[in-house]
Amino acid sequence: MINSEVIKVEDRKELDFPKLMISENDVVILATGCNSVNLVGMVLDSSKLSYQIGHHSNSWHKNSFKDFDSEIRLKNDDSDGYDGTQF
Repeated sequence: MINSEVIKVEDRKELDFPKLMISENDVVILATGCNSVNLVGMVLDSSKLSYQIGHHSNSWHKNSFKDFDSEIRLKNDDSDGYDGTQF
């Protein structure tokens, strides 16, 4: 399990990929690229139950996202009881 924490920072200029982006619905992704319509990326933080941290898509609608101007802190969370057993 991964916990995430958002930390606000000053405004930045638009960045190249890979970069953090946030949707109109407050879904934060690590965007690794794009085409004319869609972004490719993985969810890092979301208040939406339909998107878990780690969810990957190559069809995030580009016009629904903007550069994320804060920081994300990621860390492992061992409260799920996982004992490290290999699959």
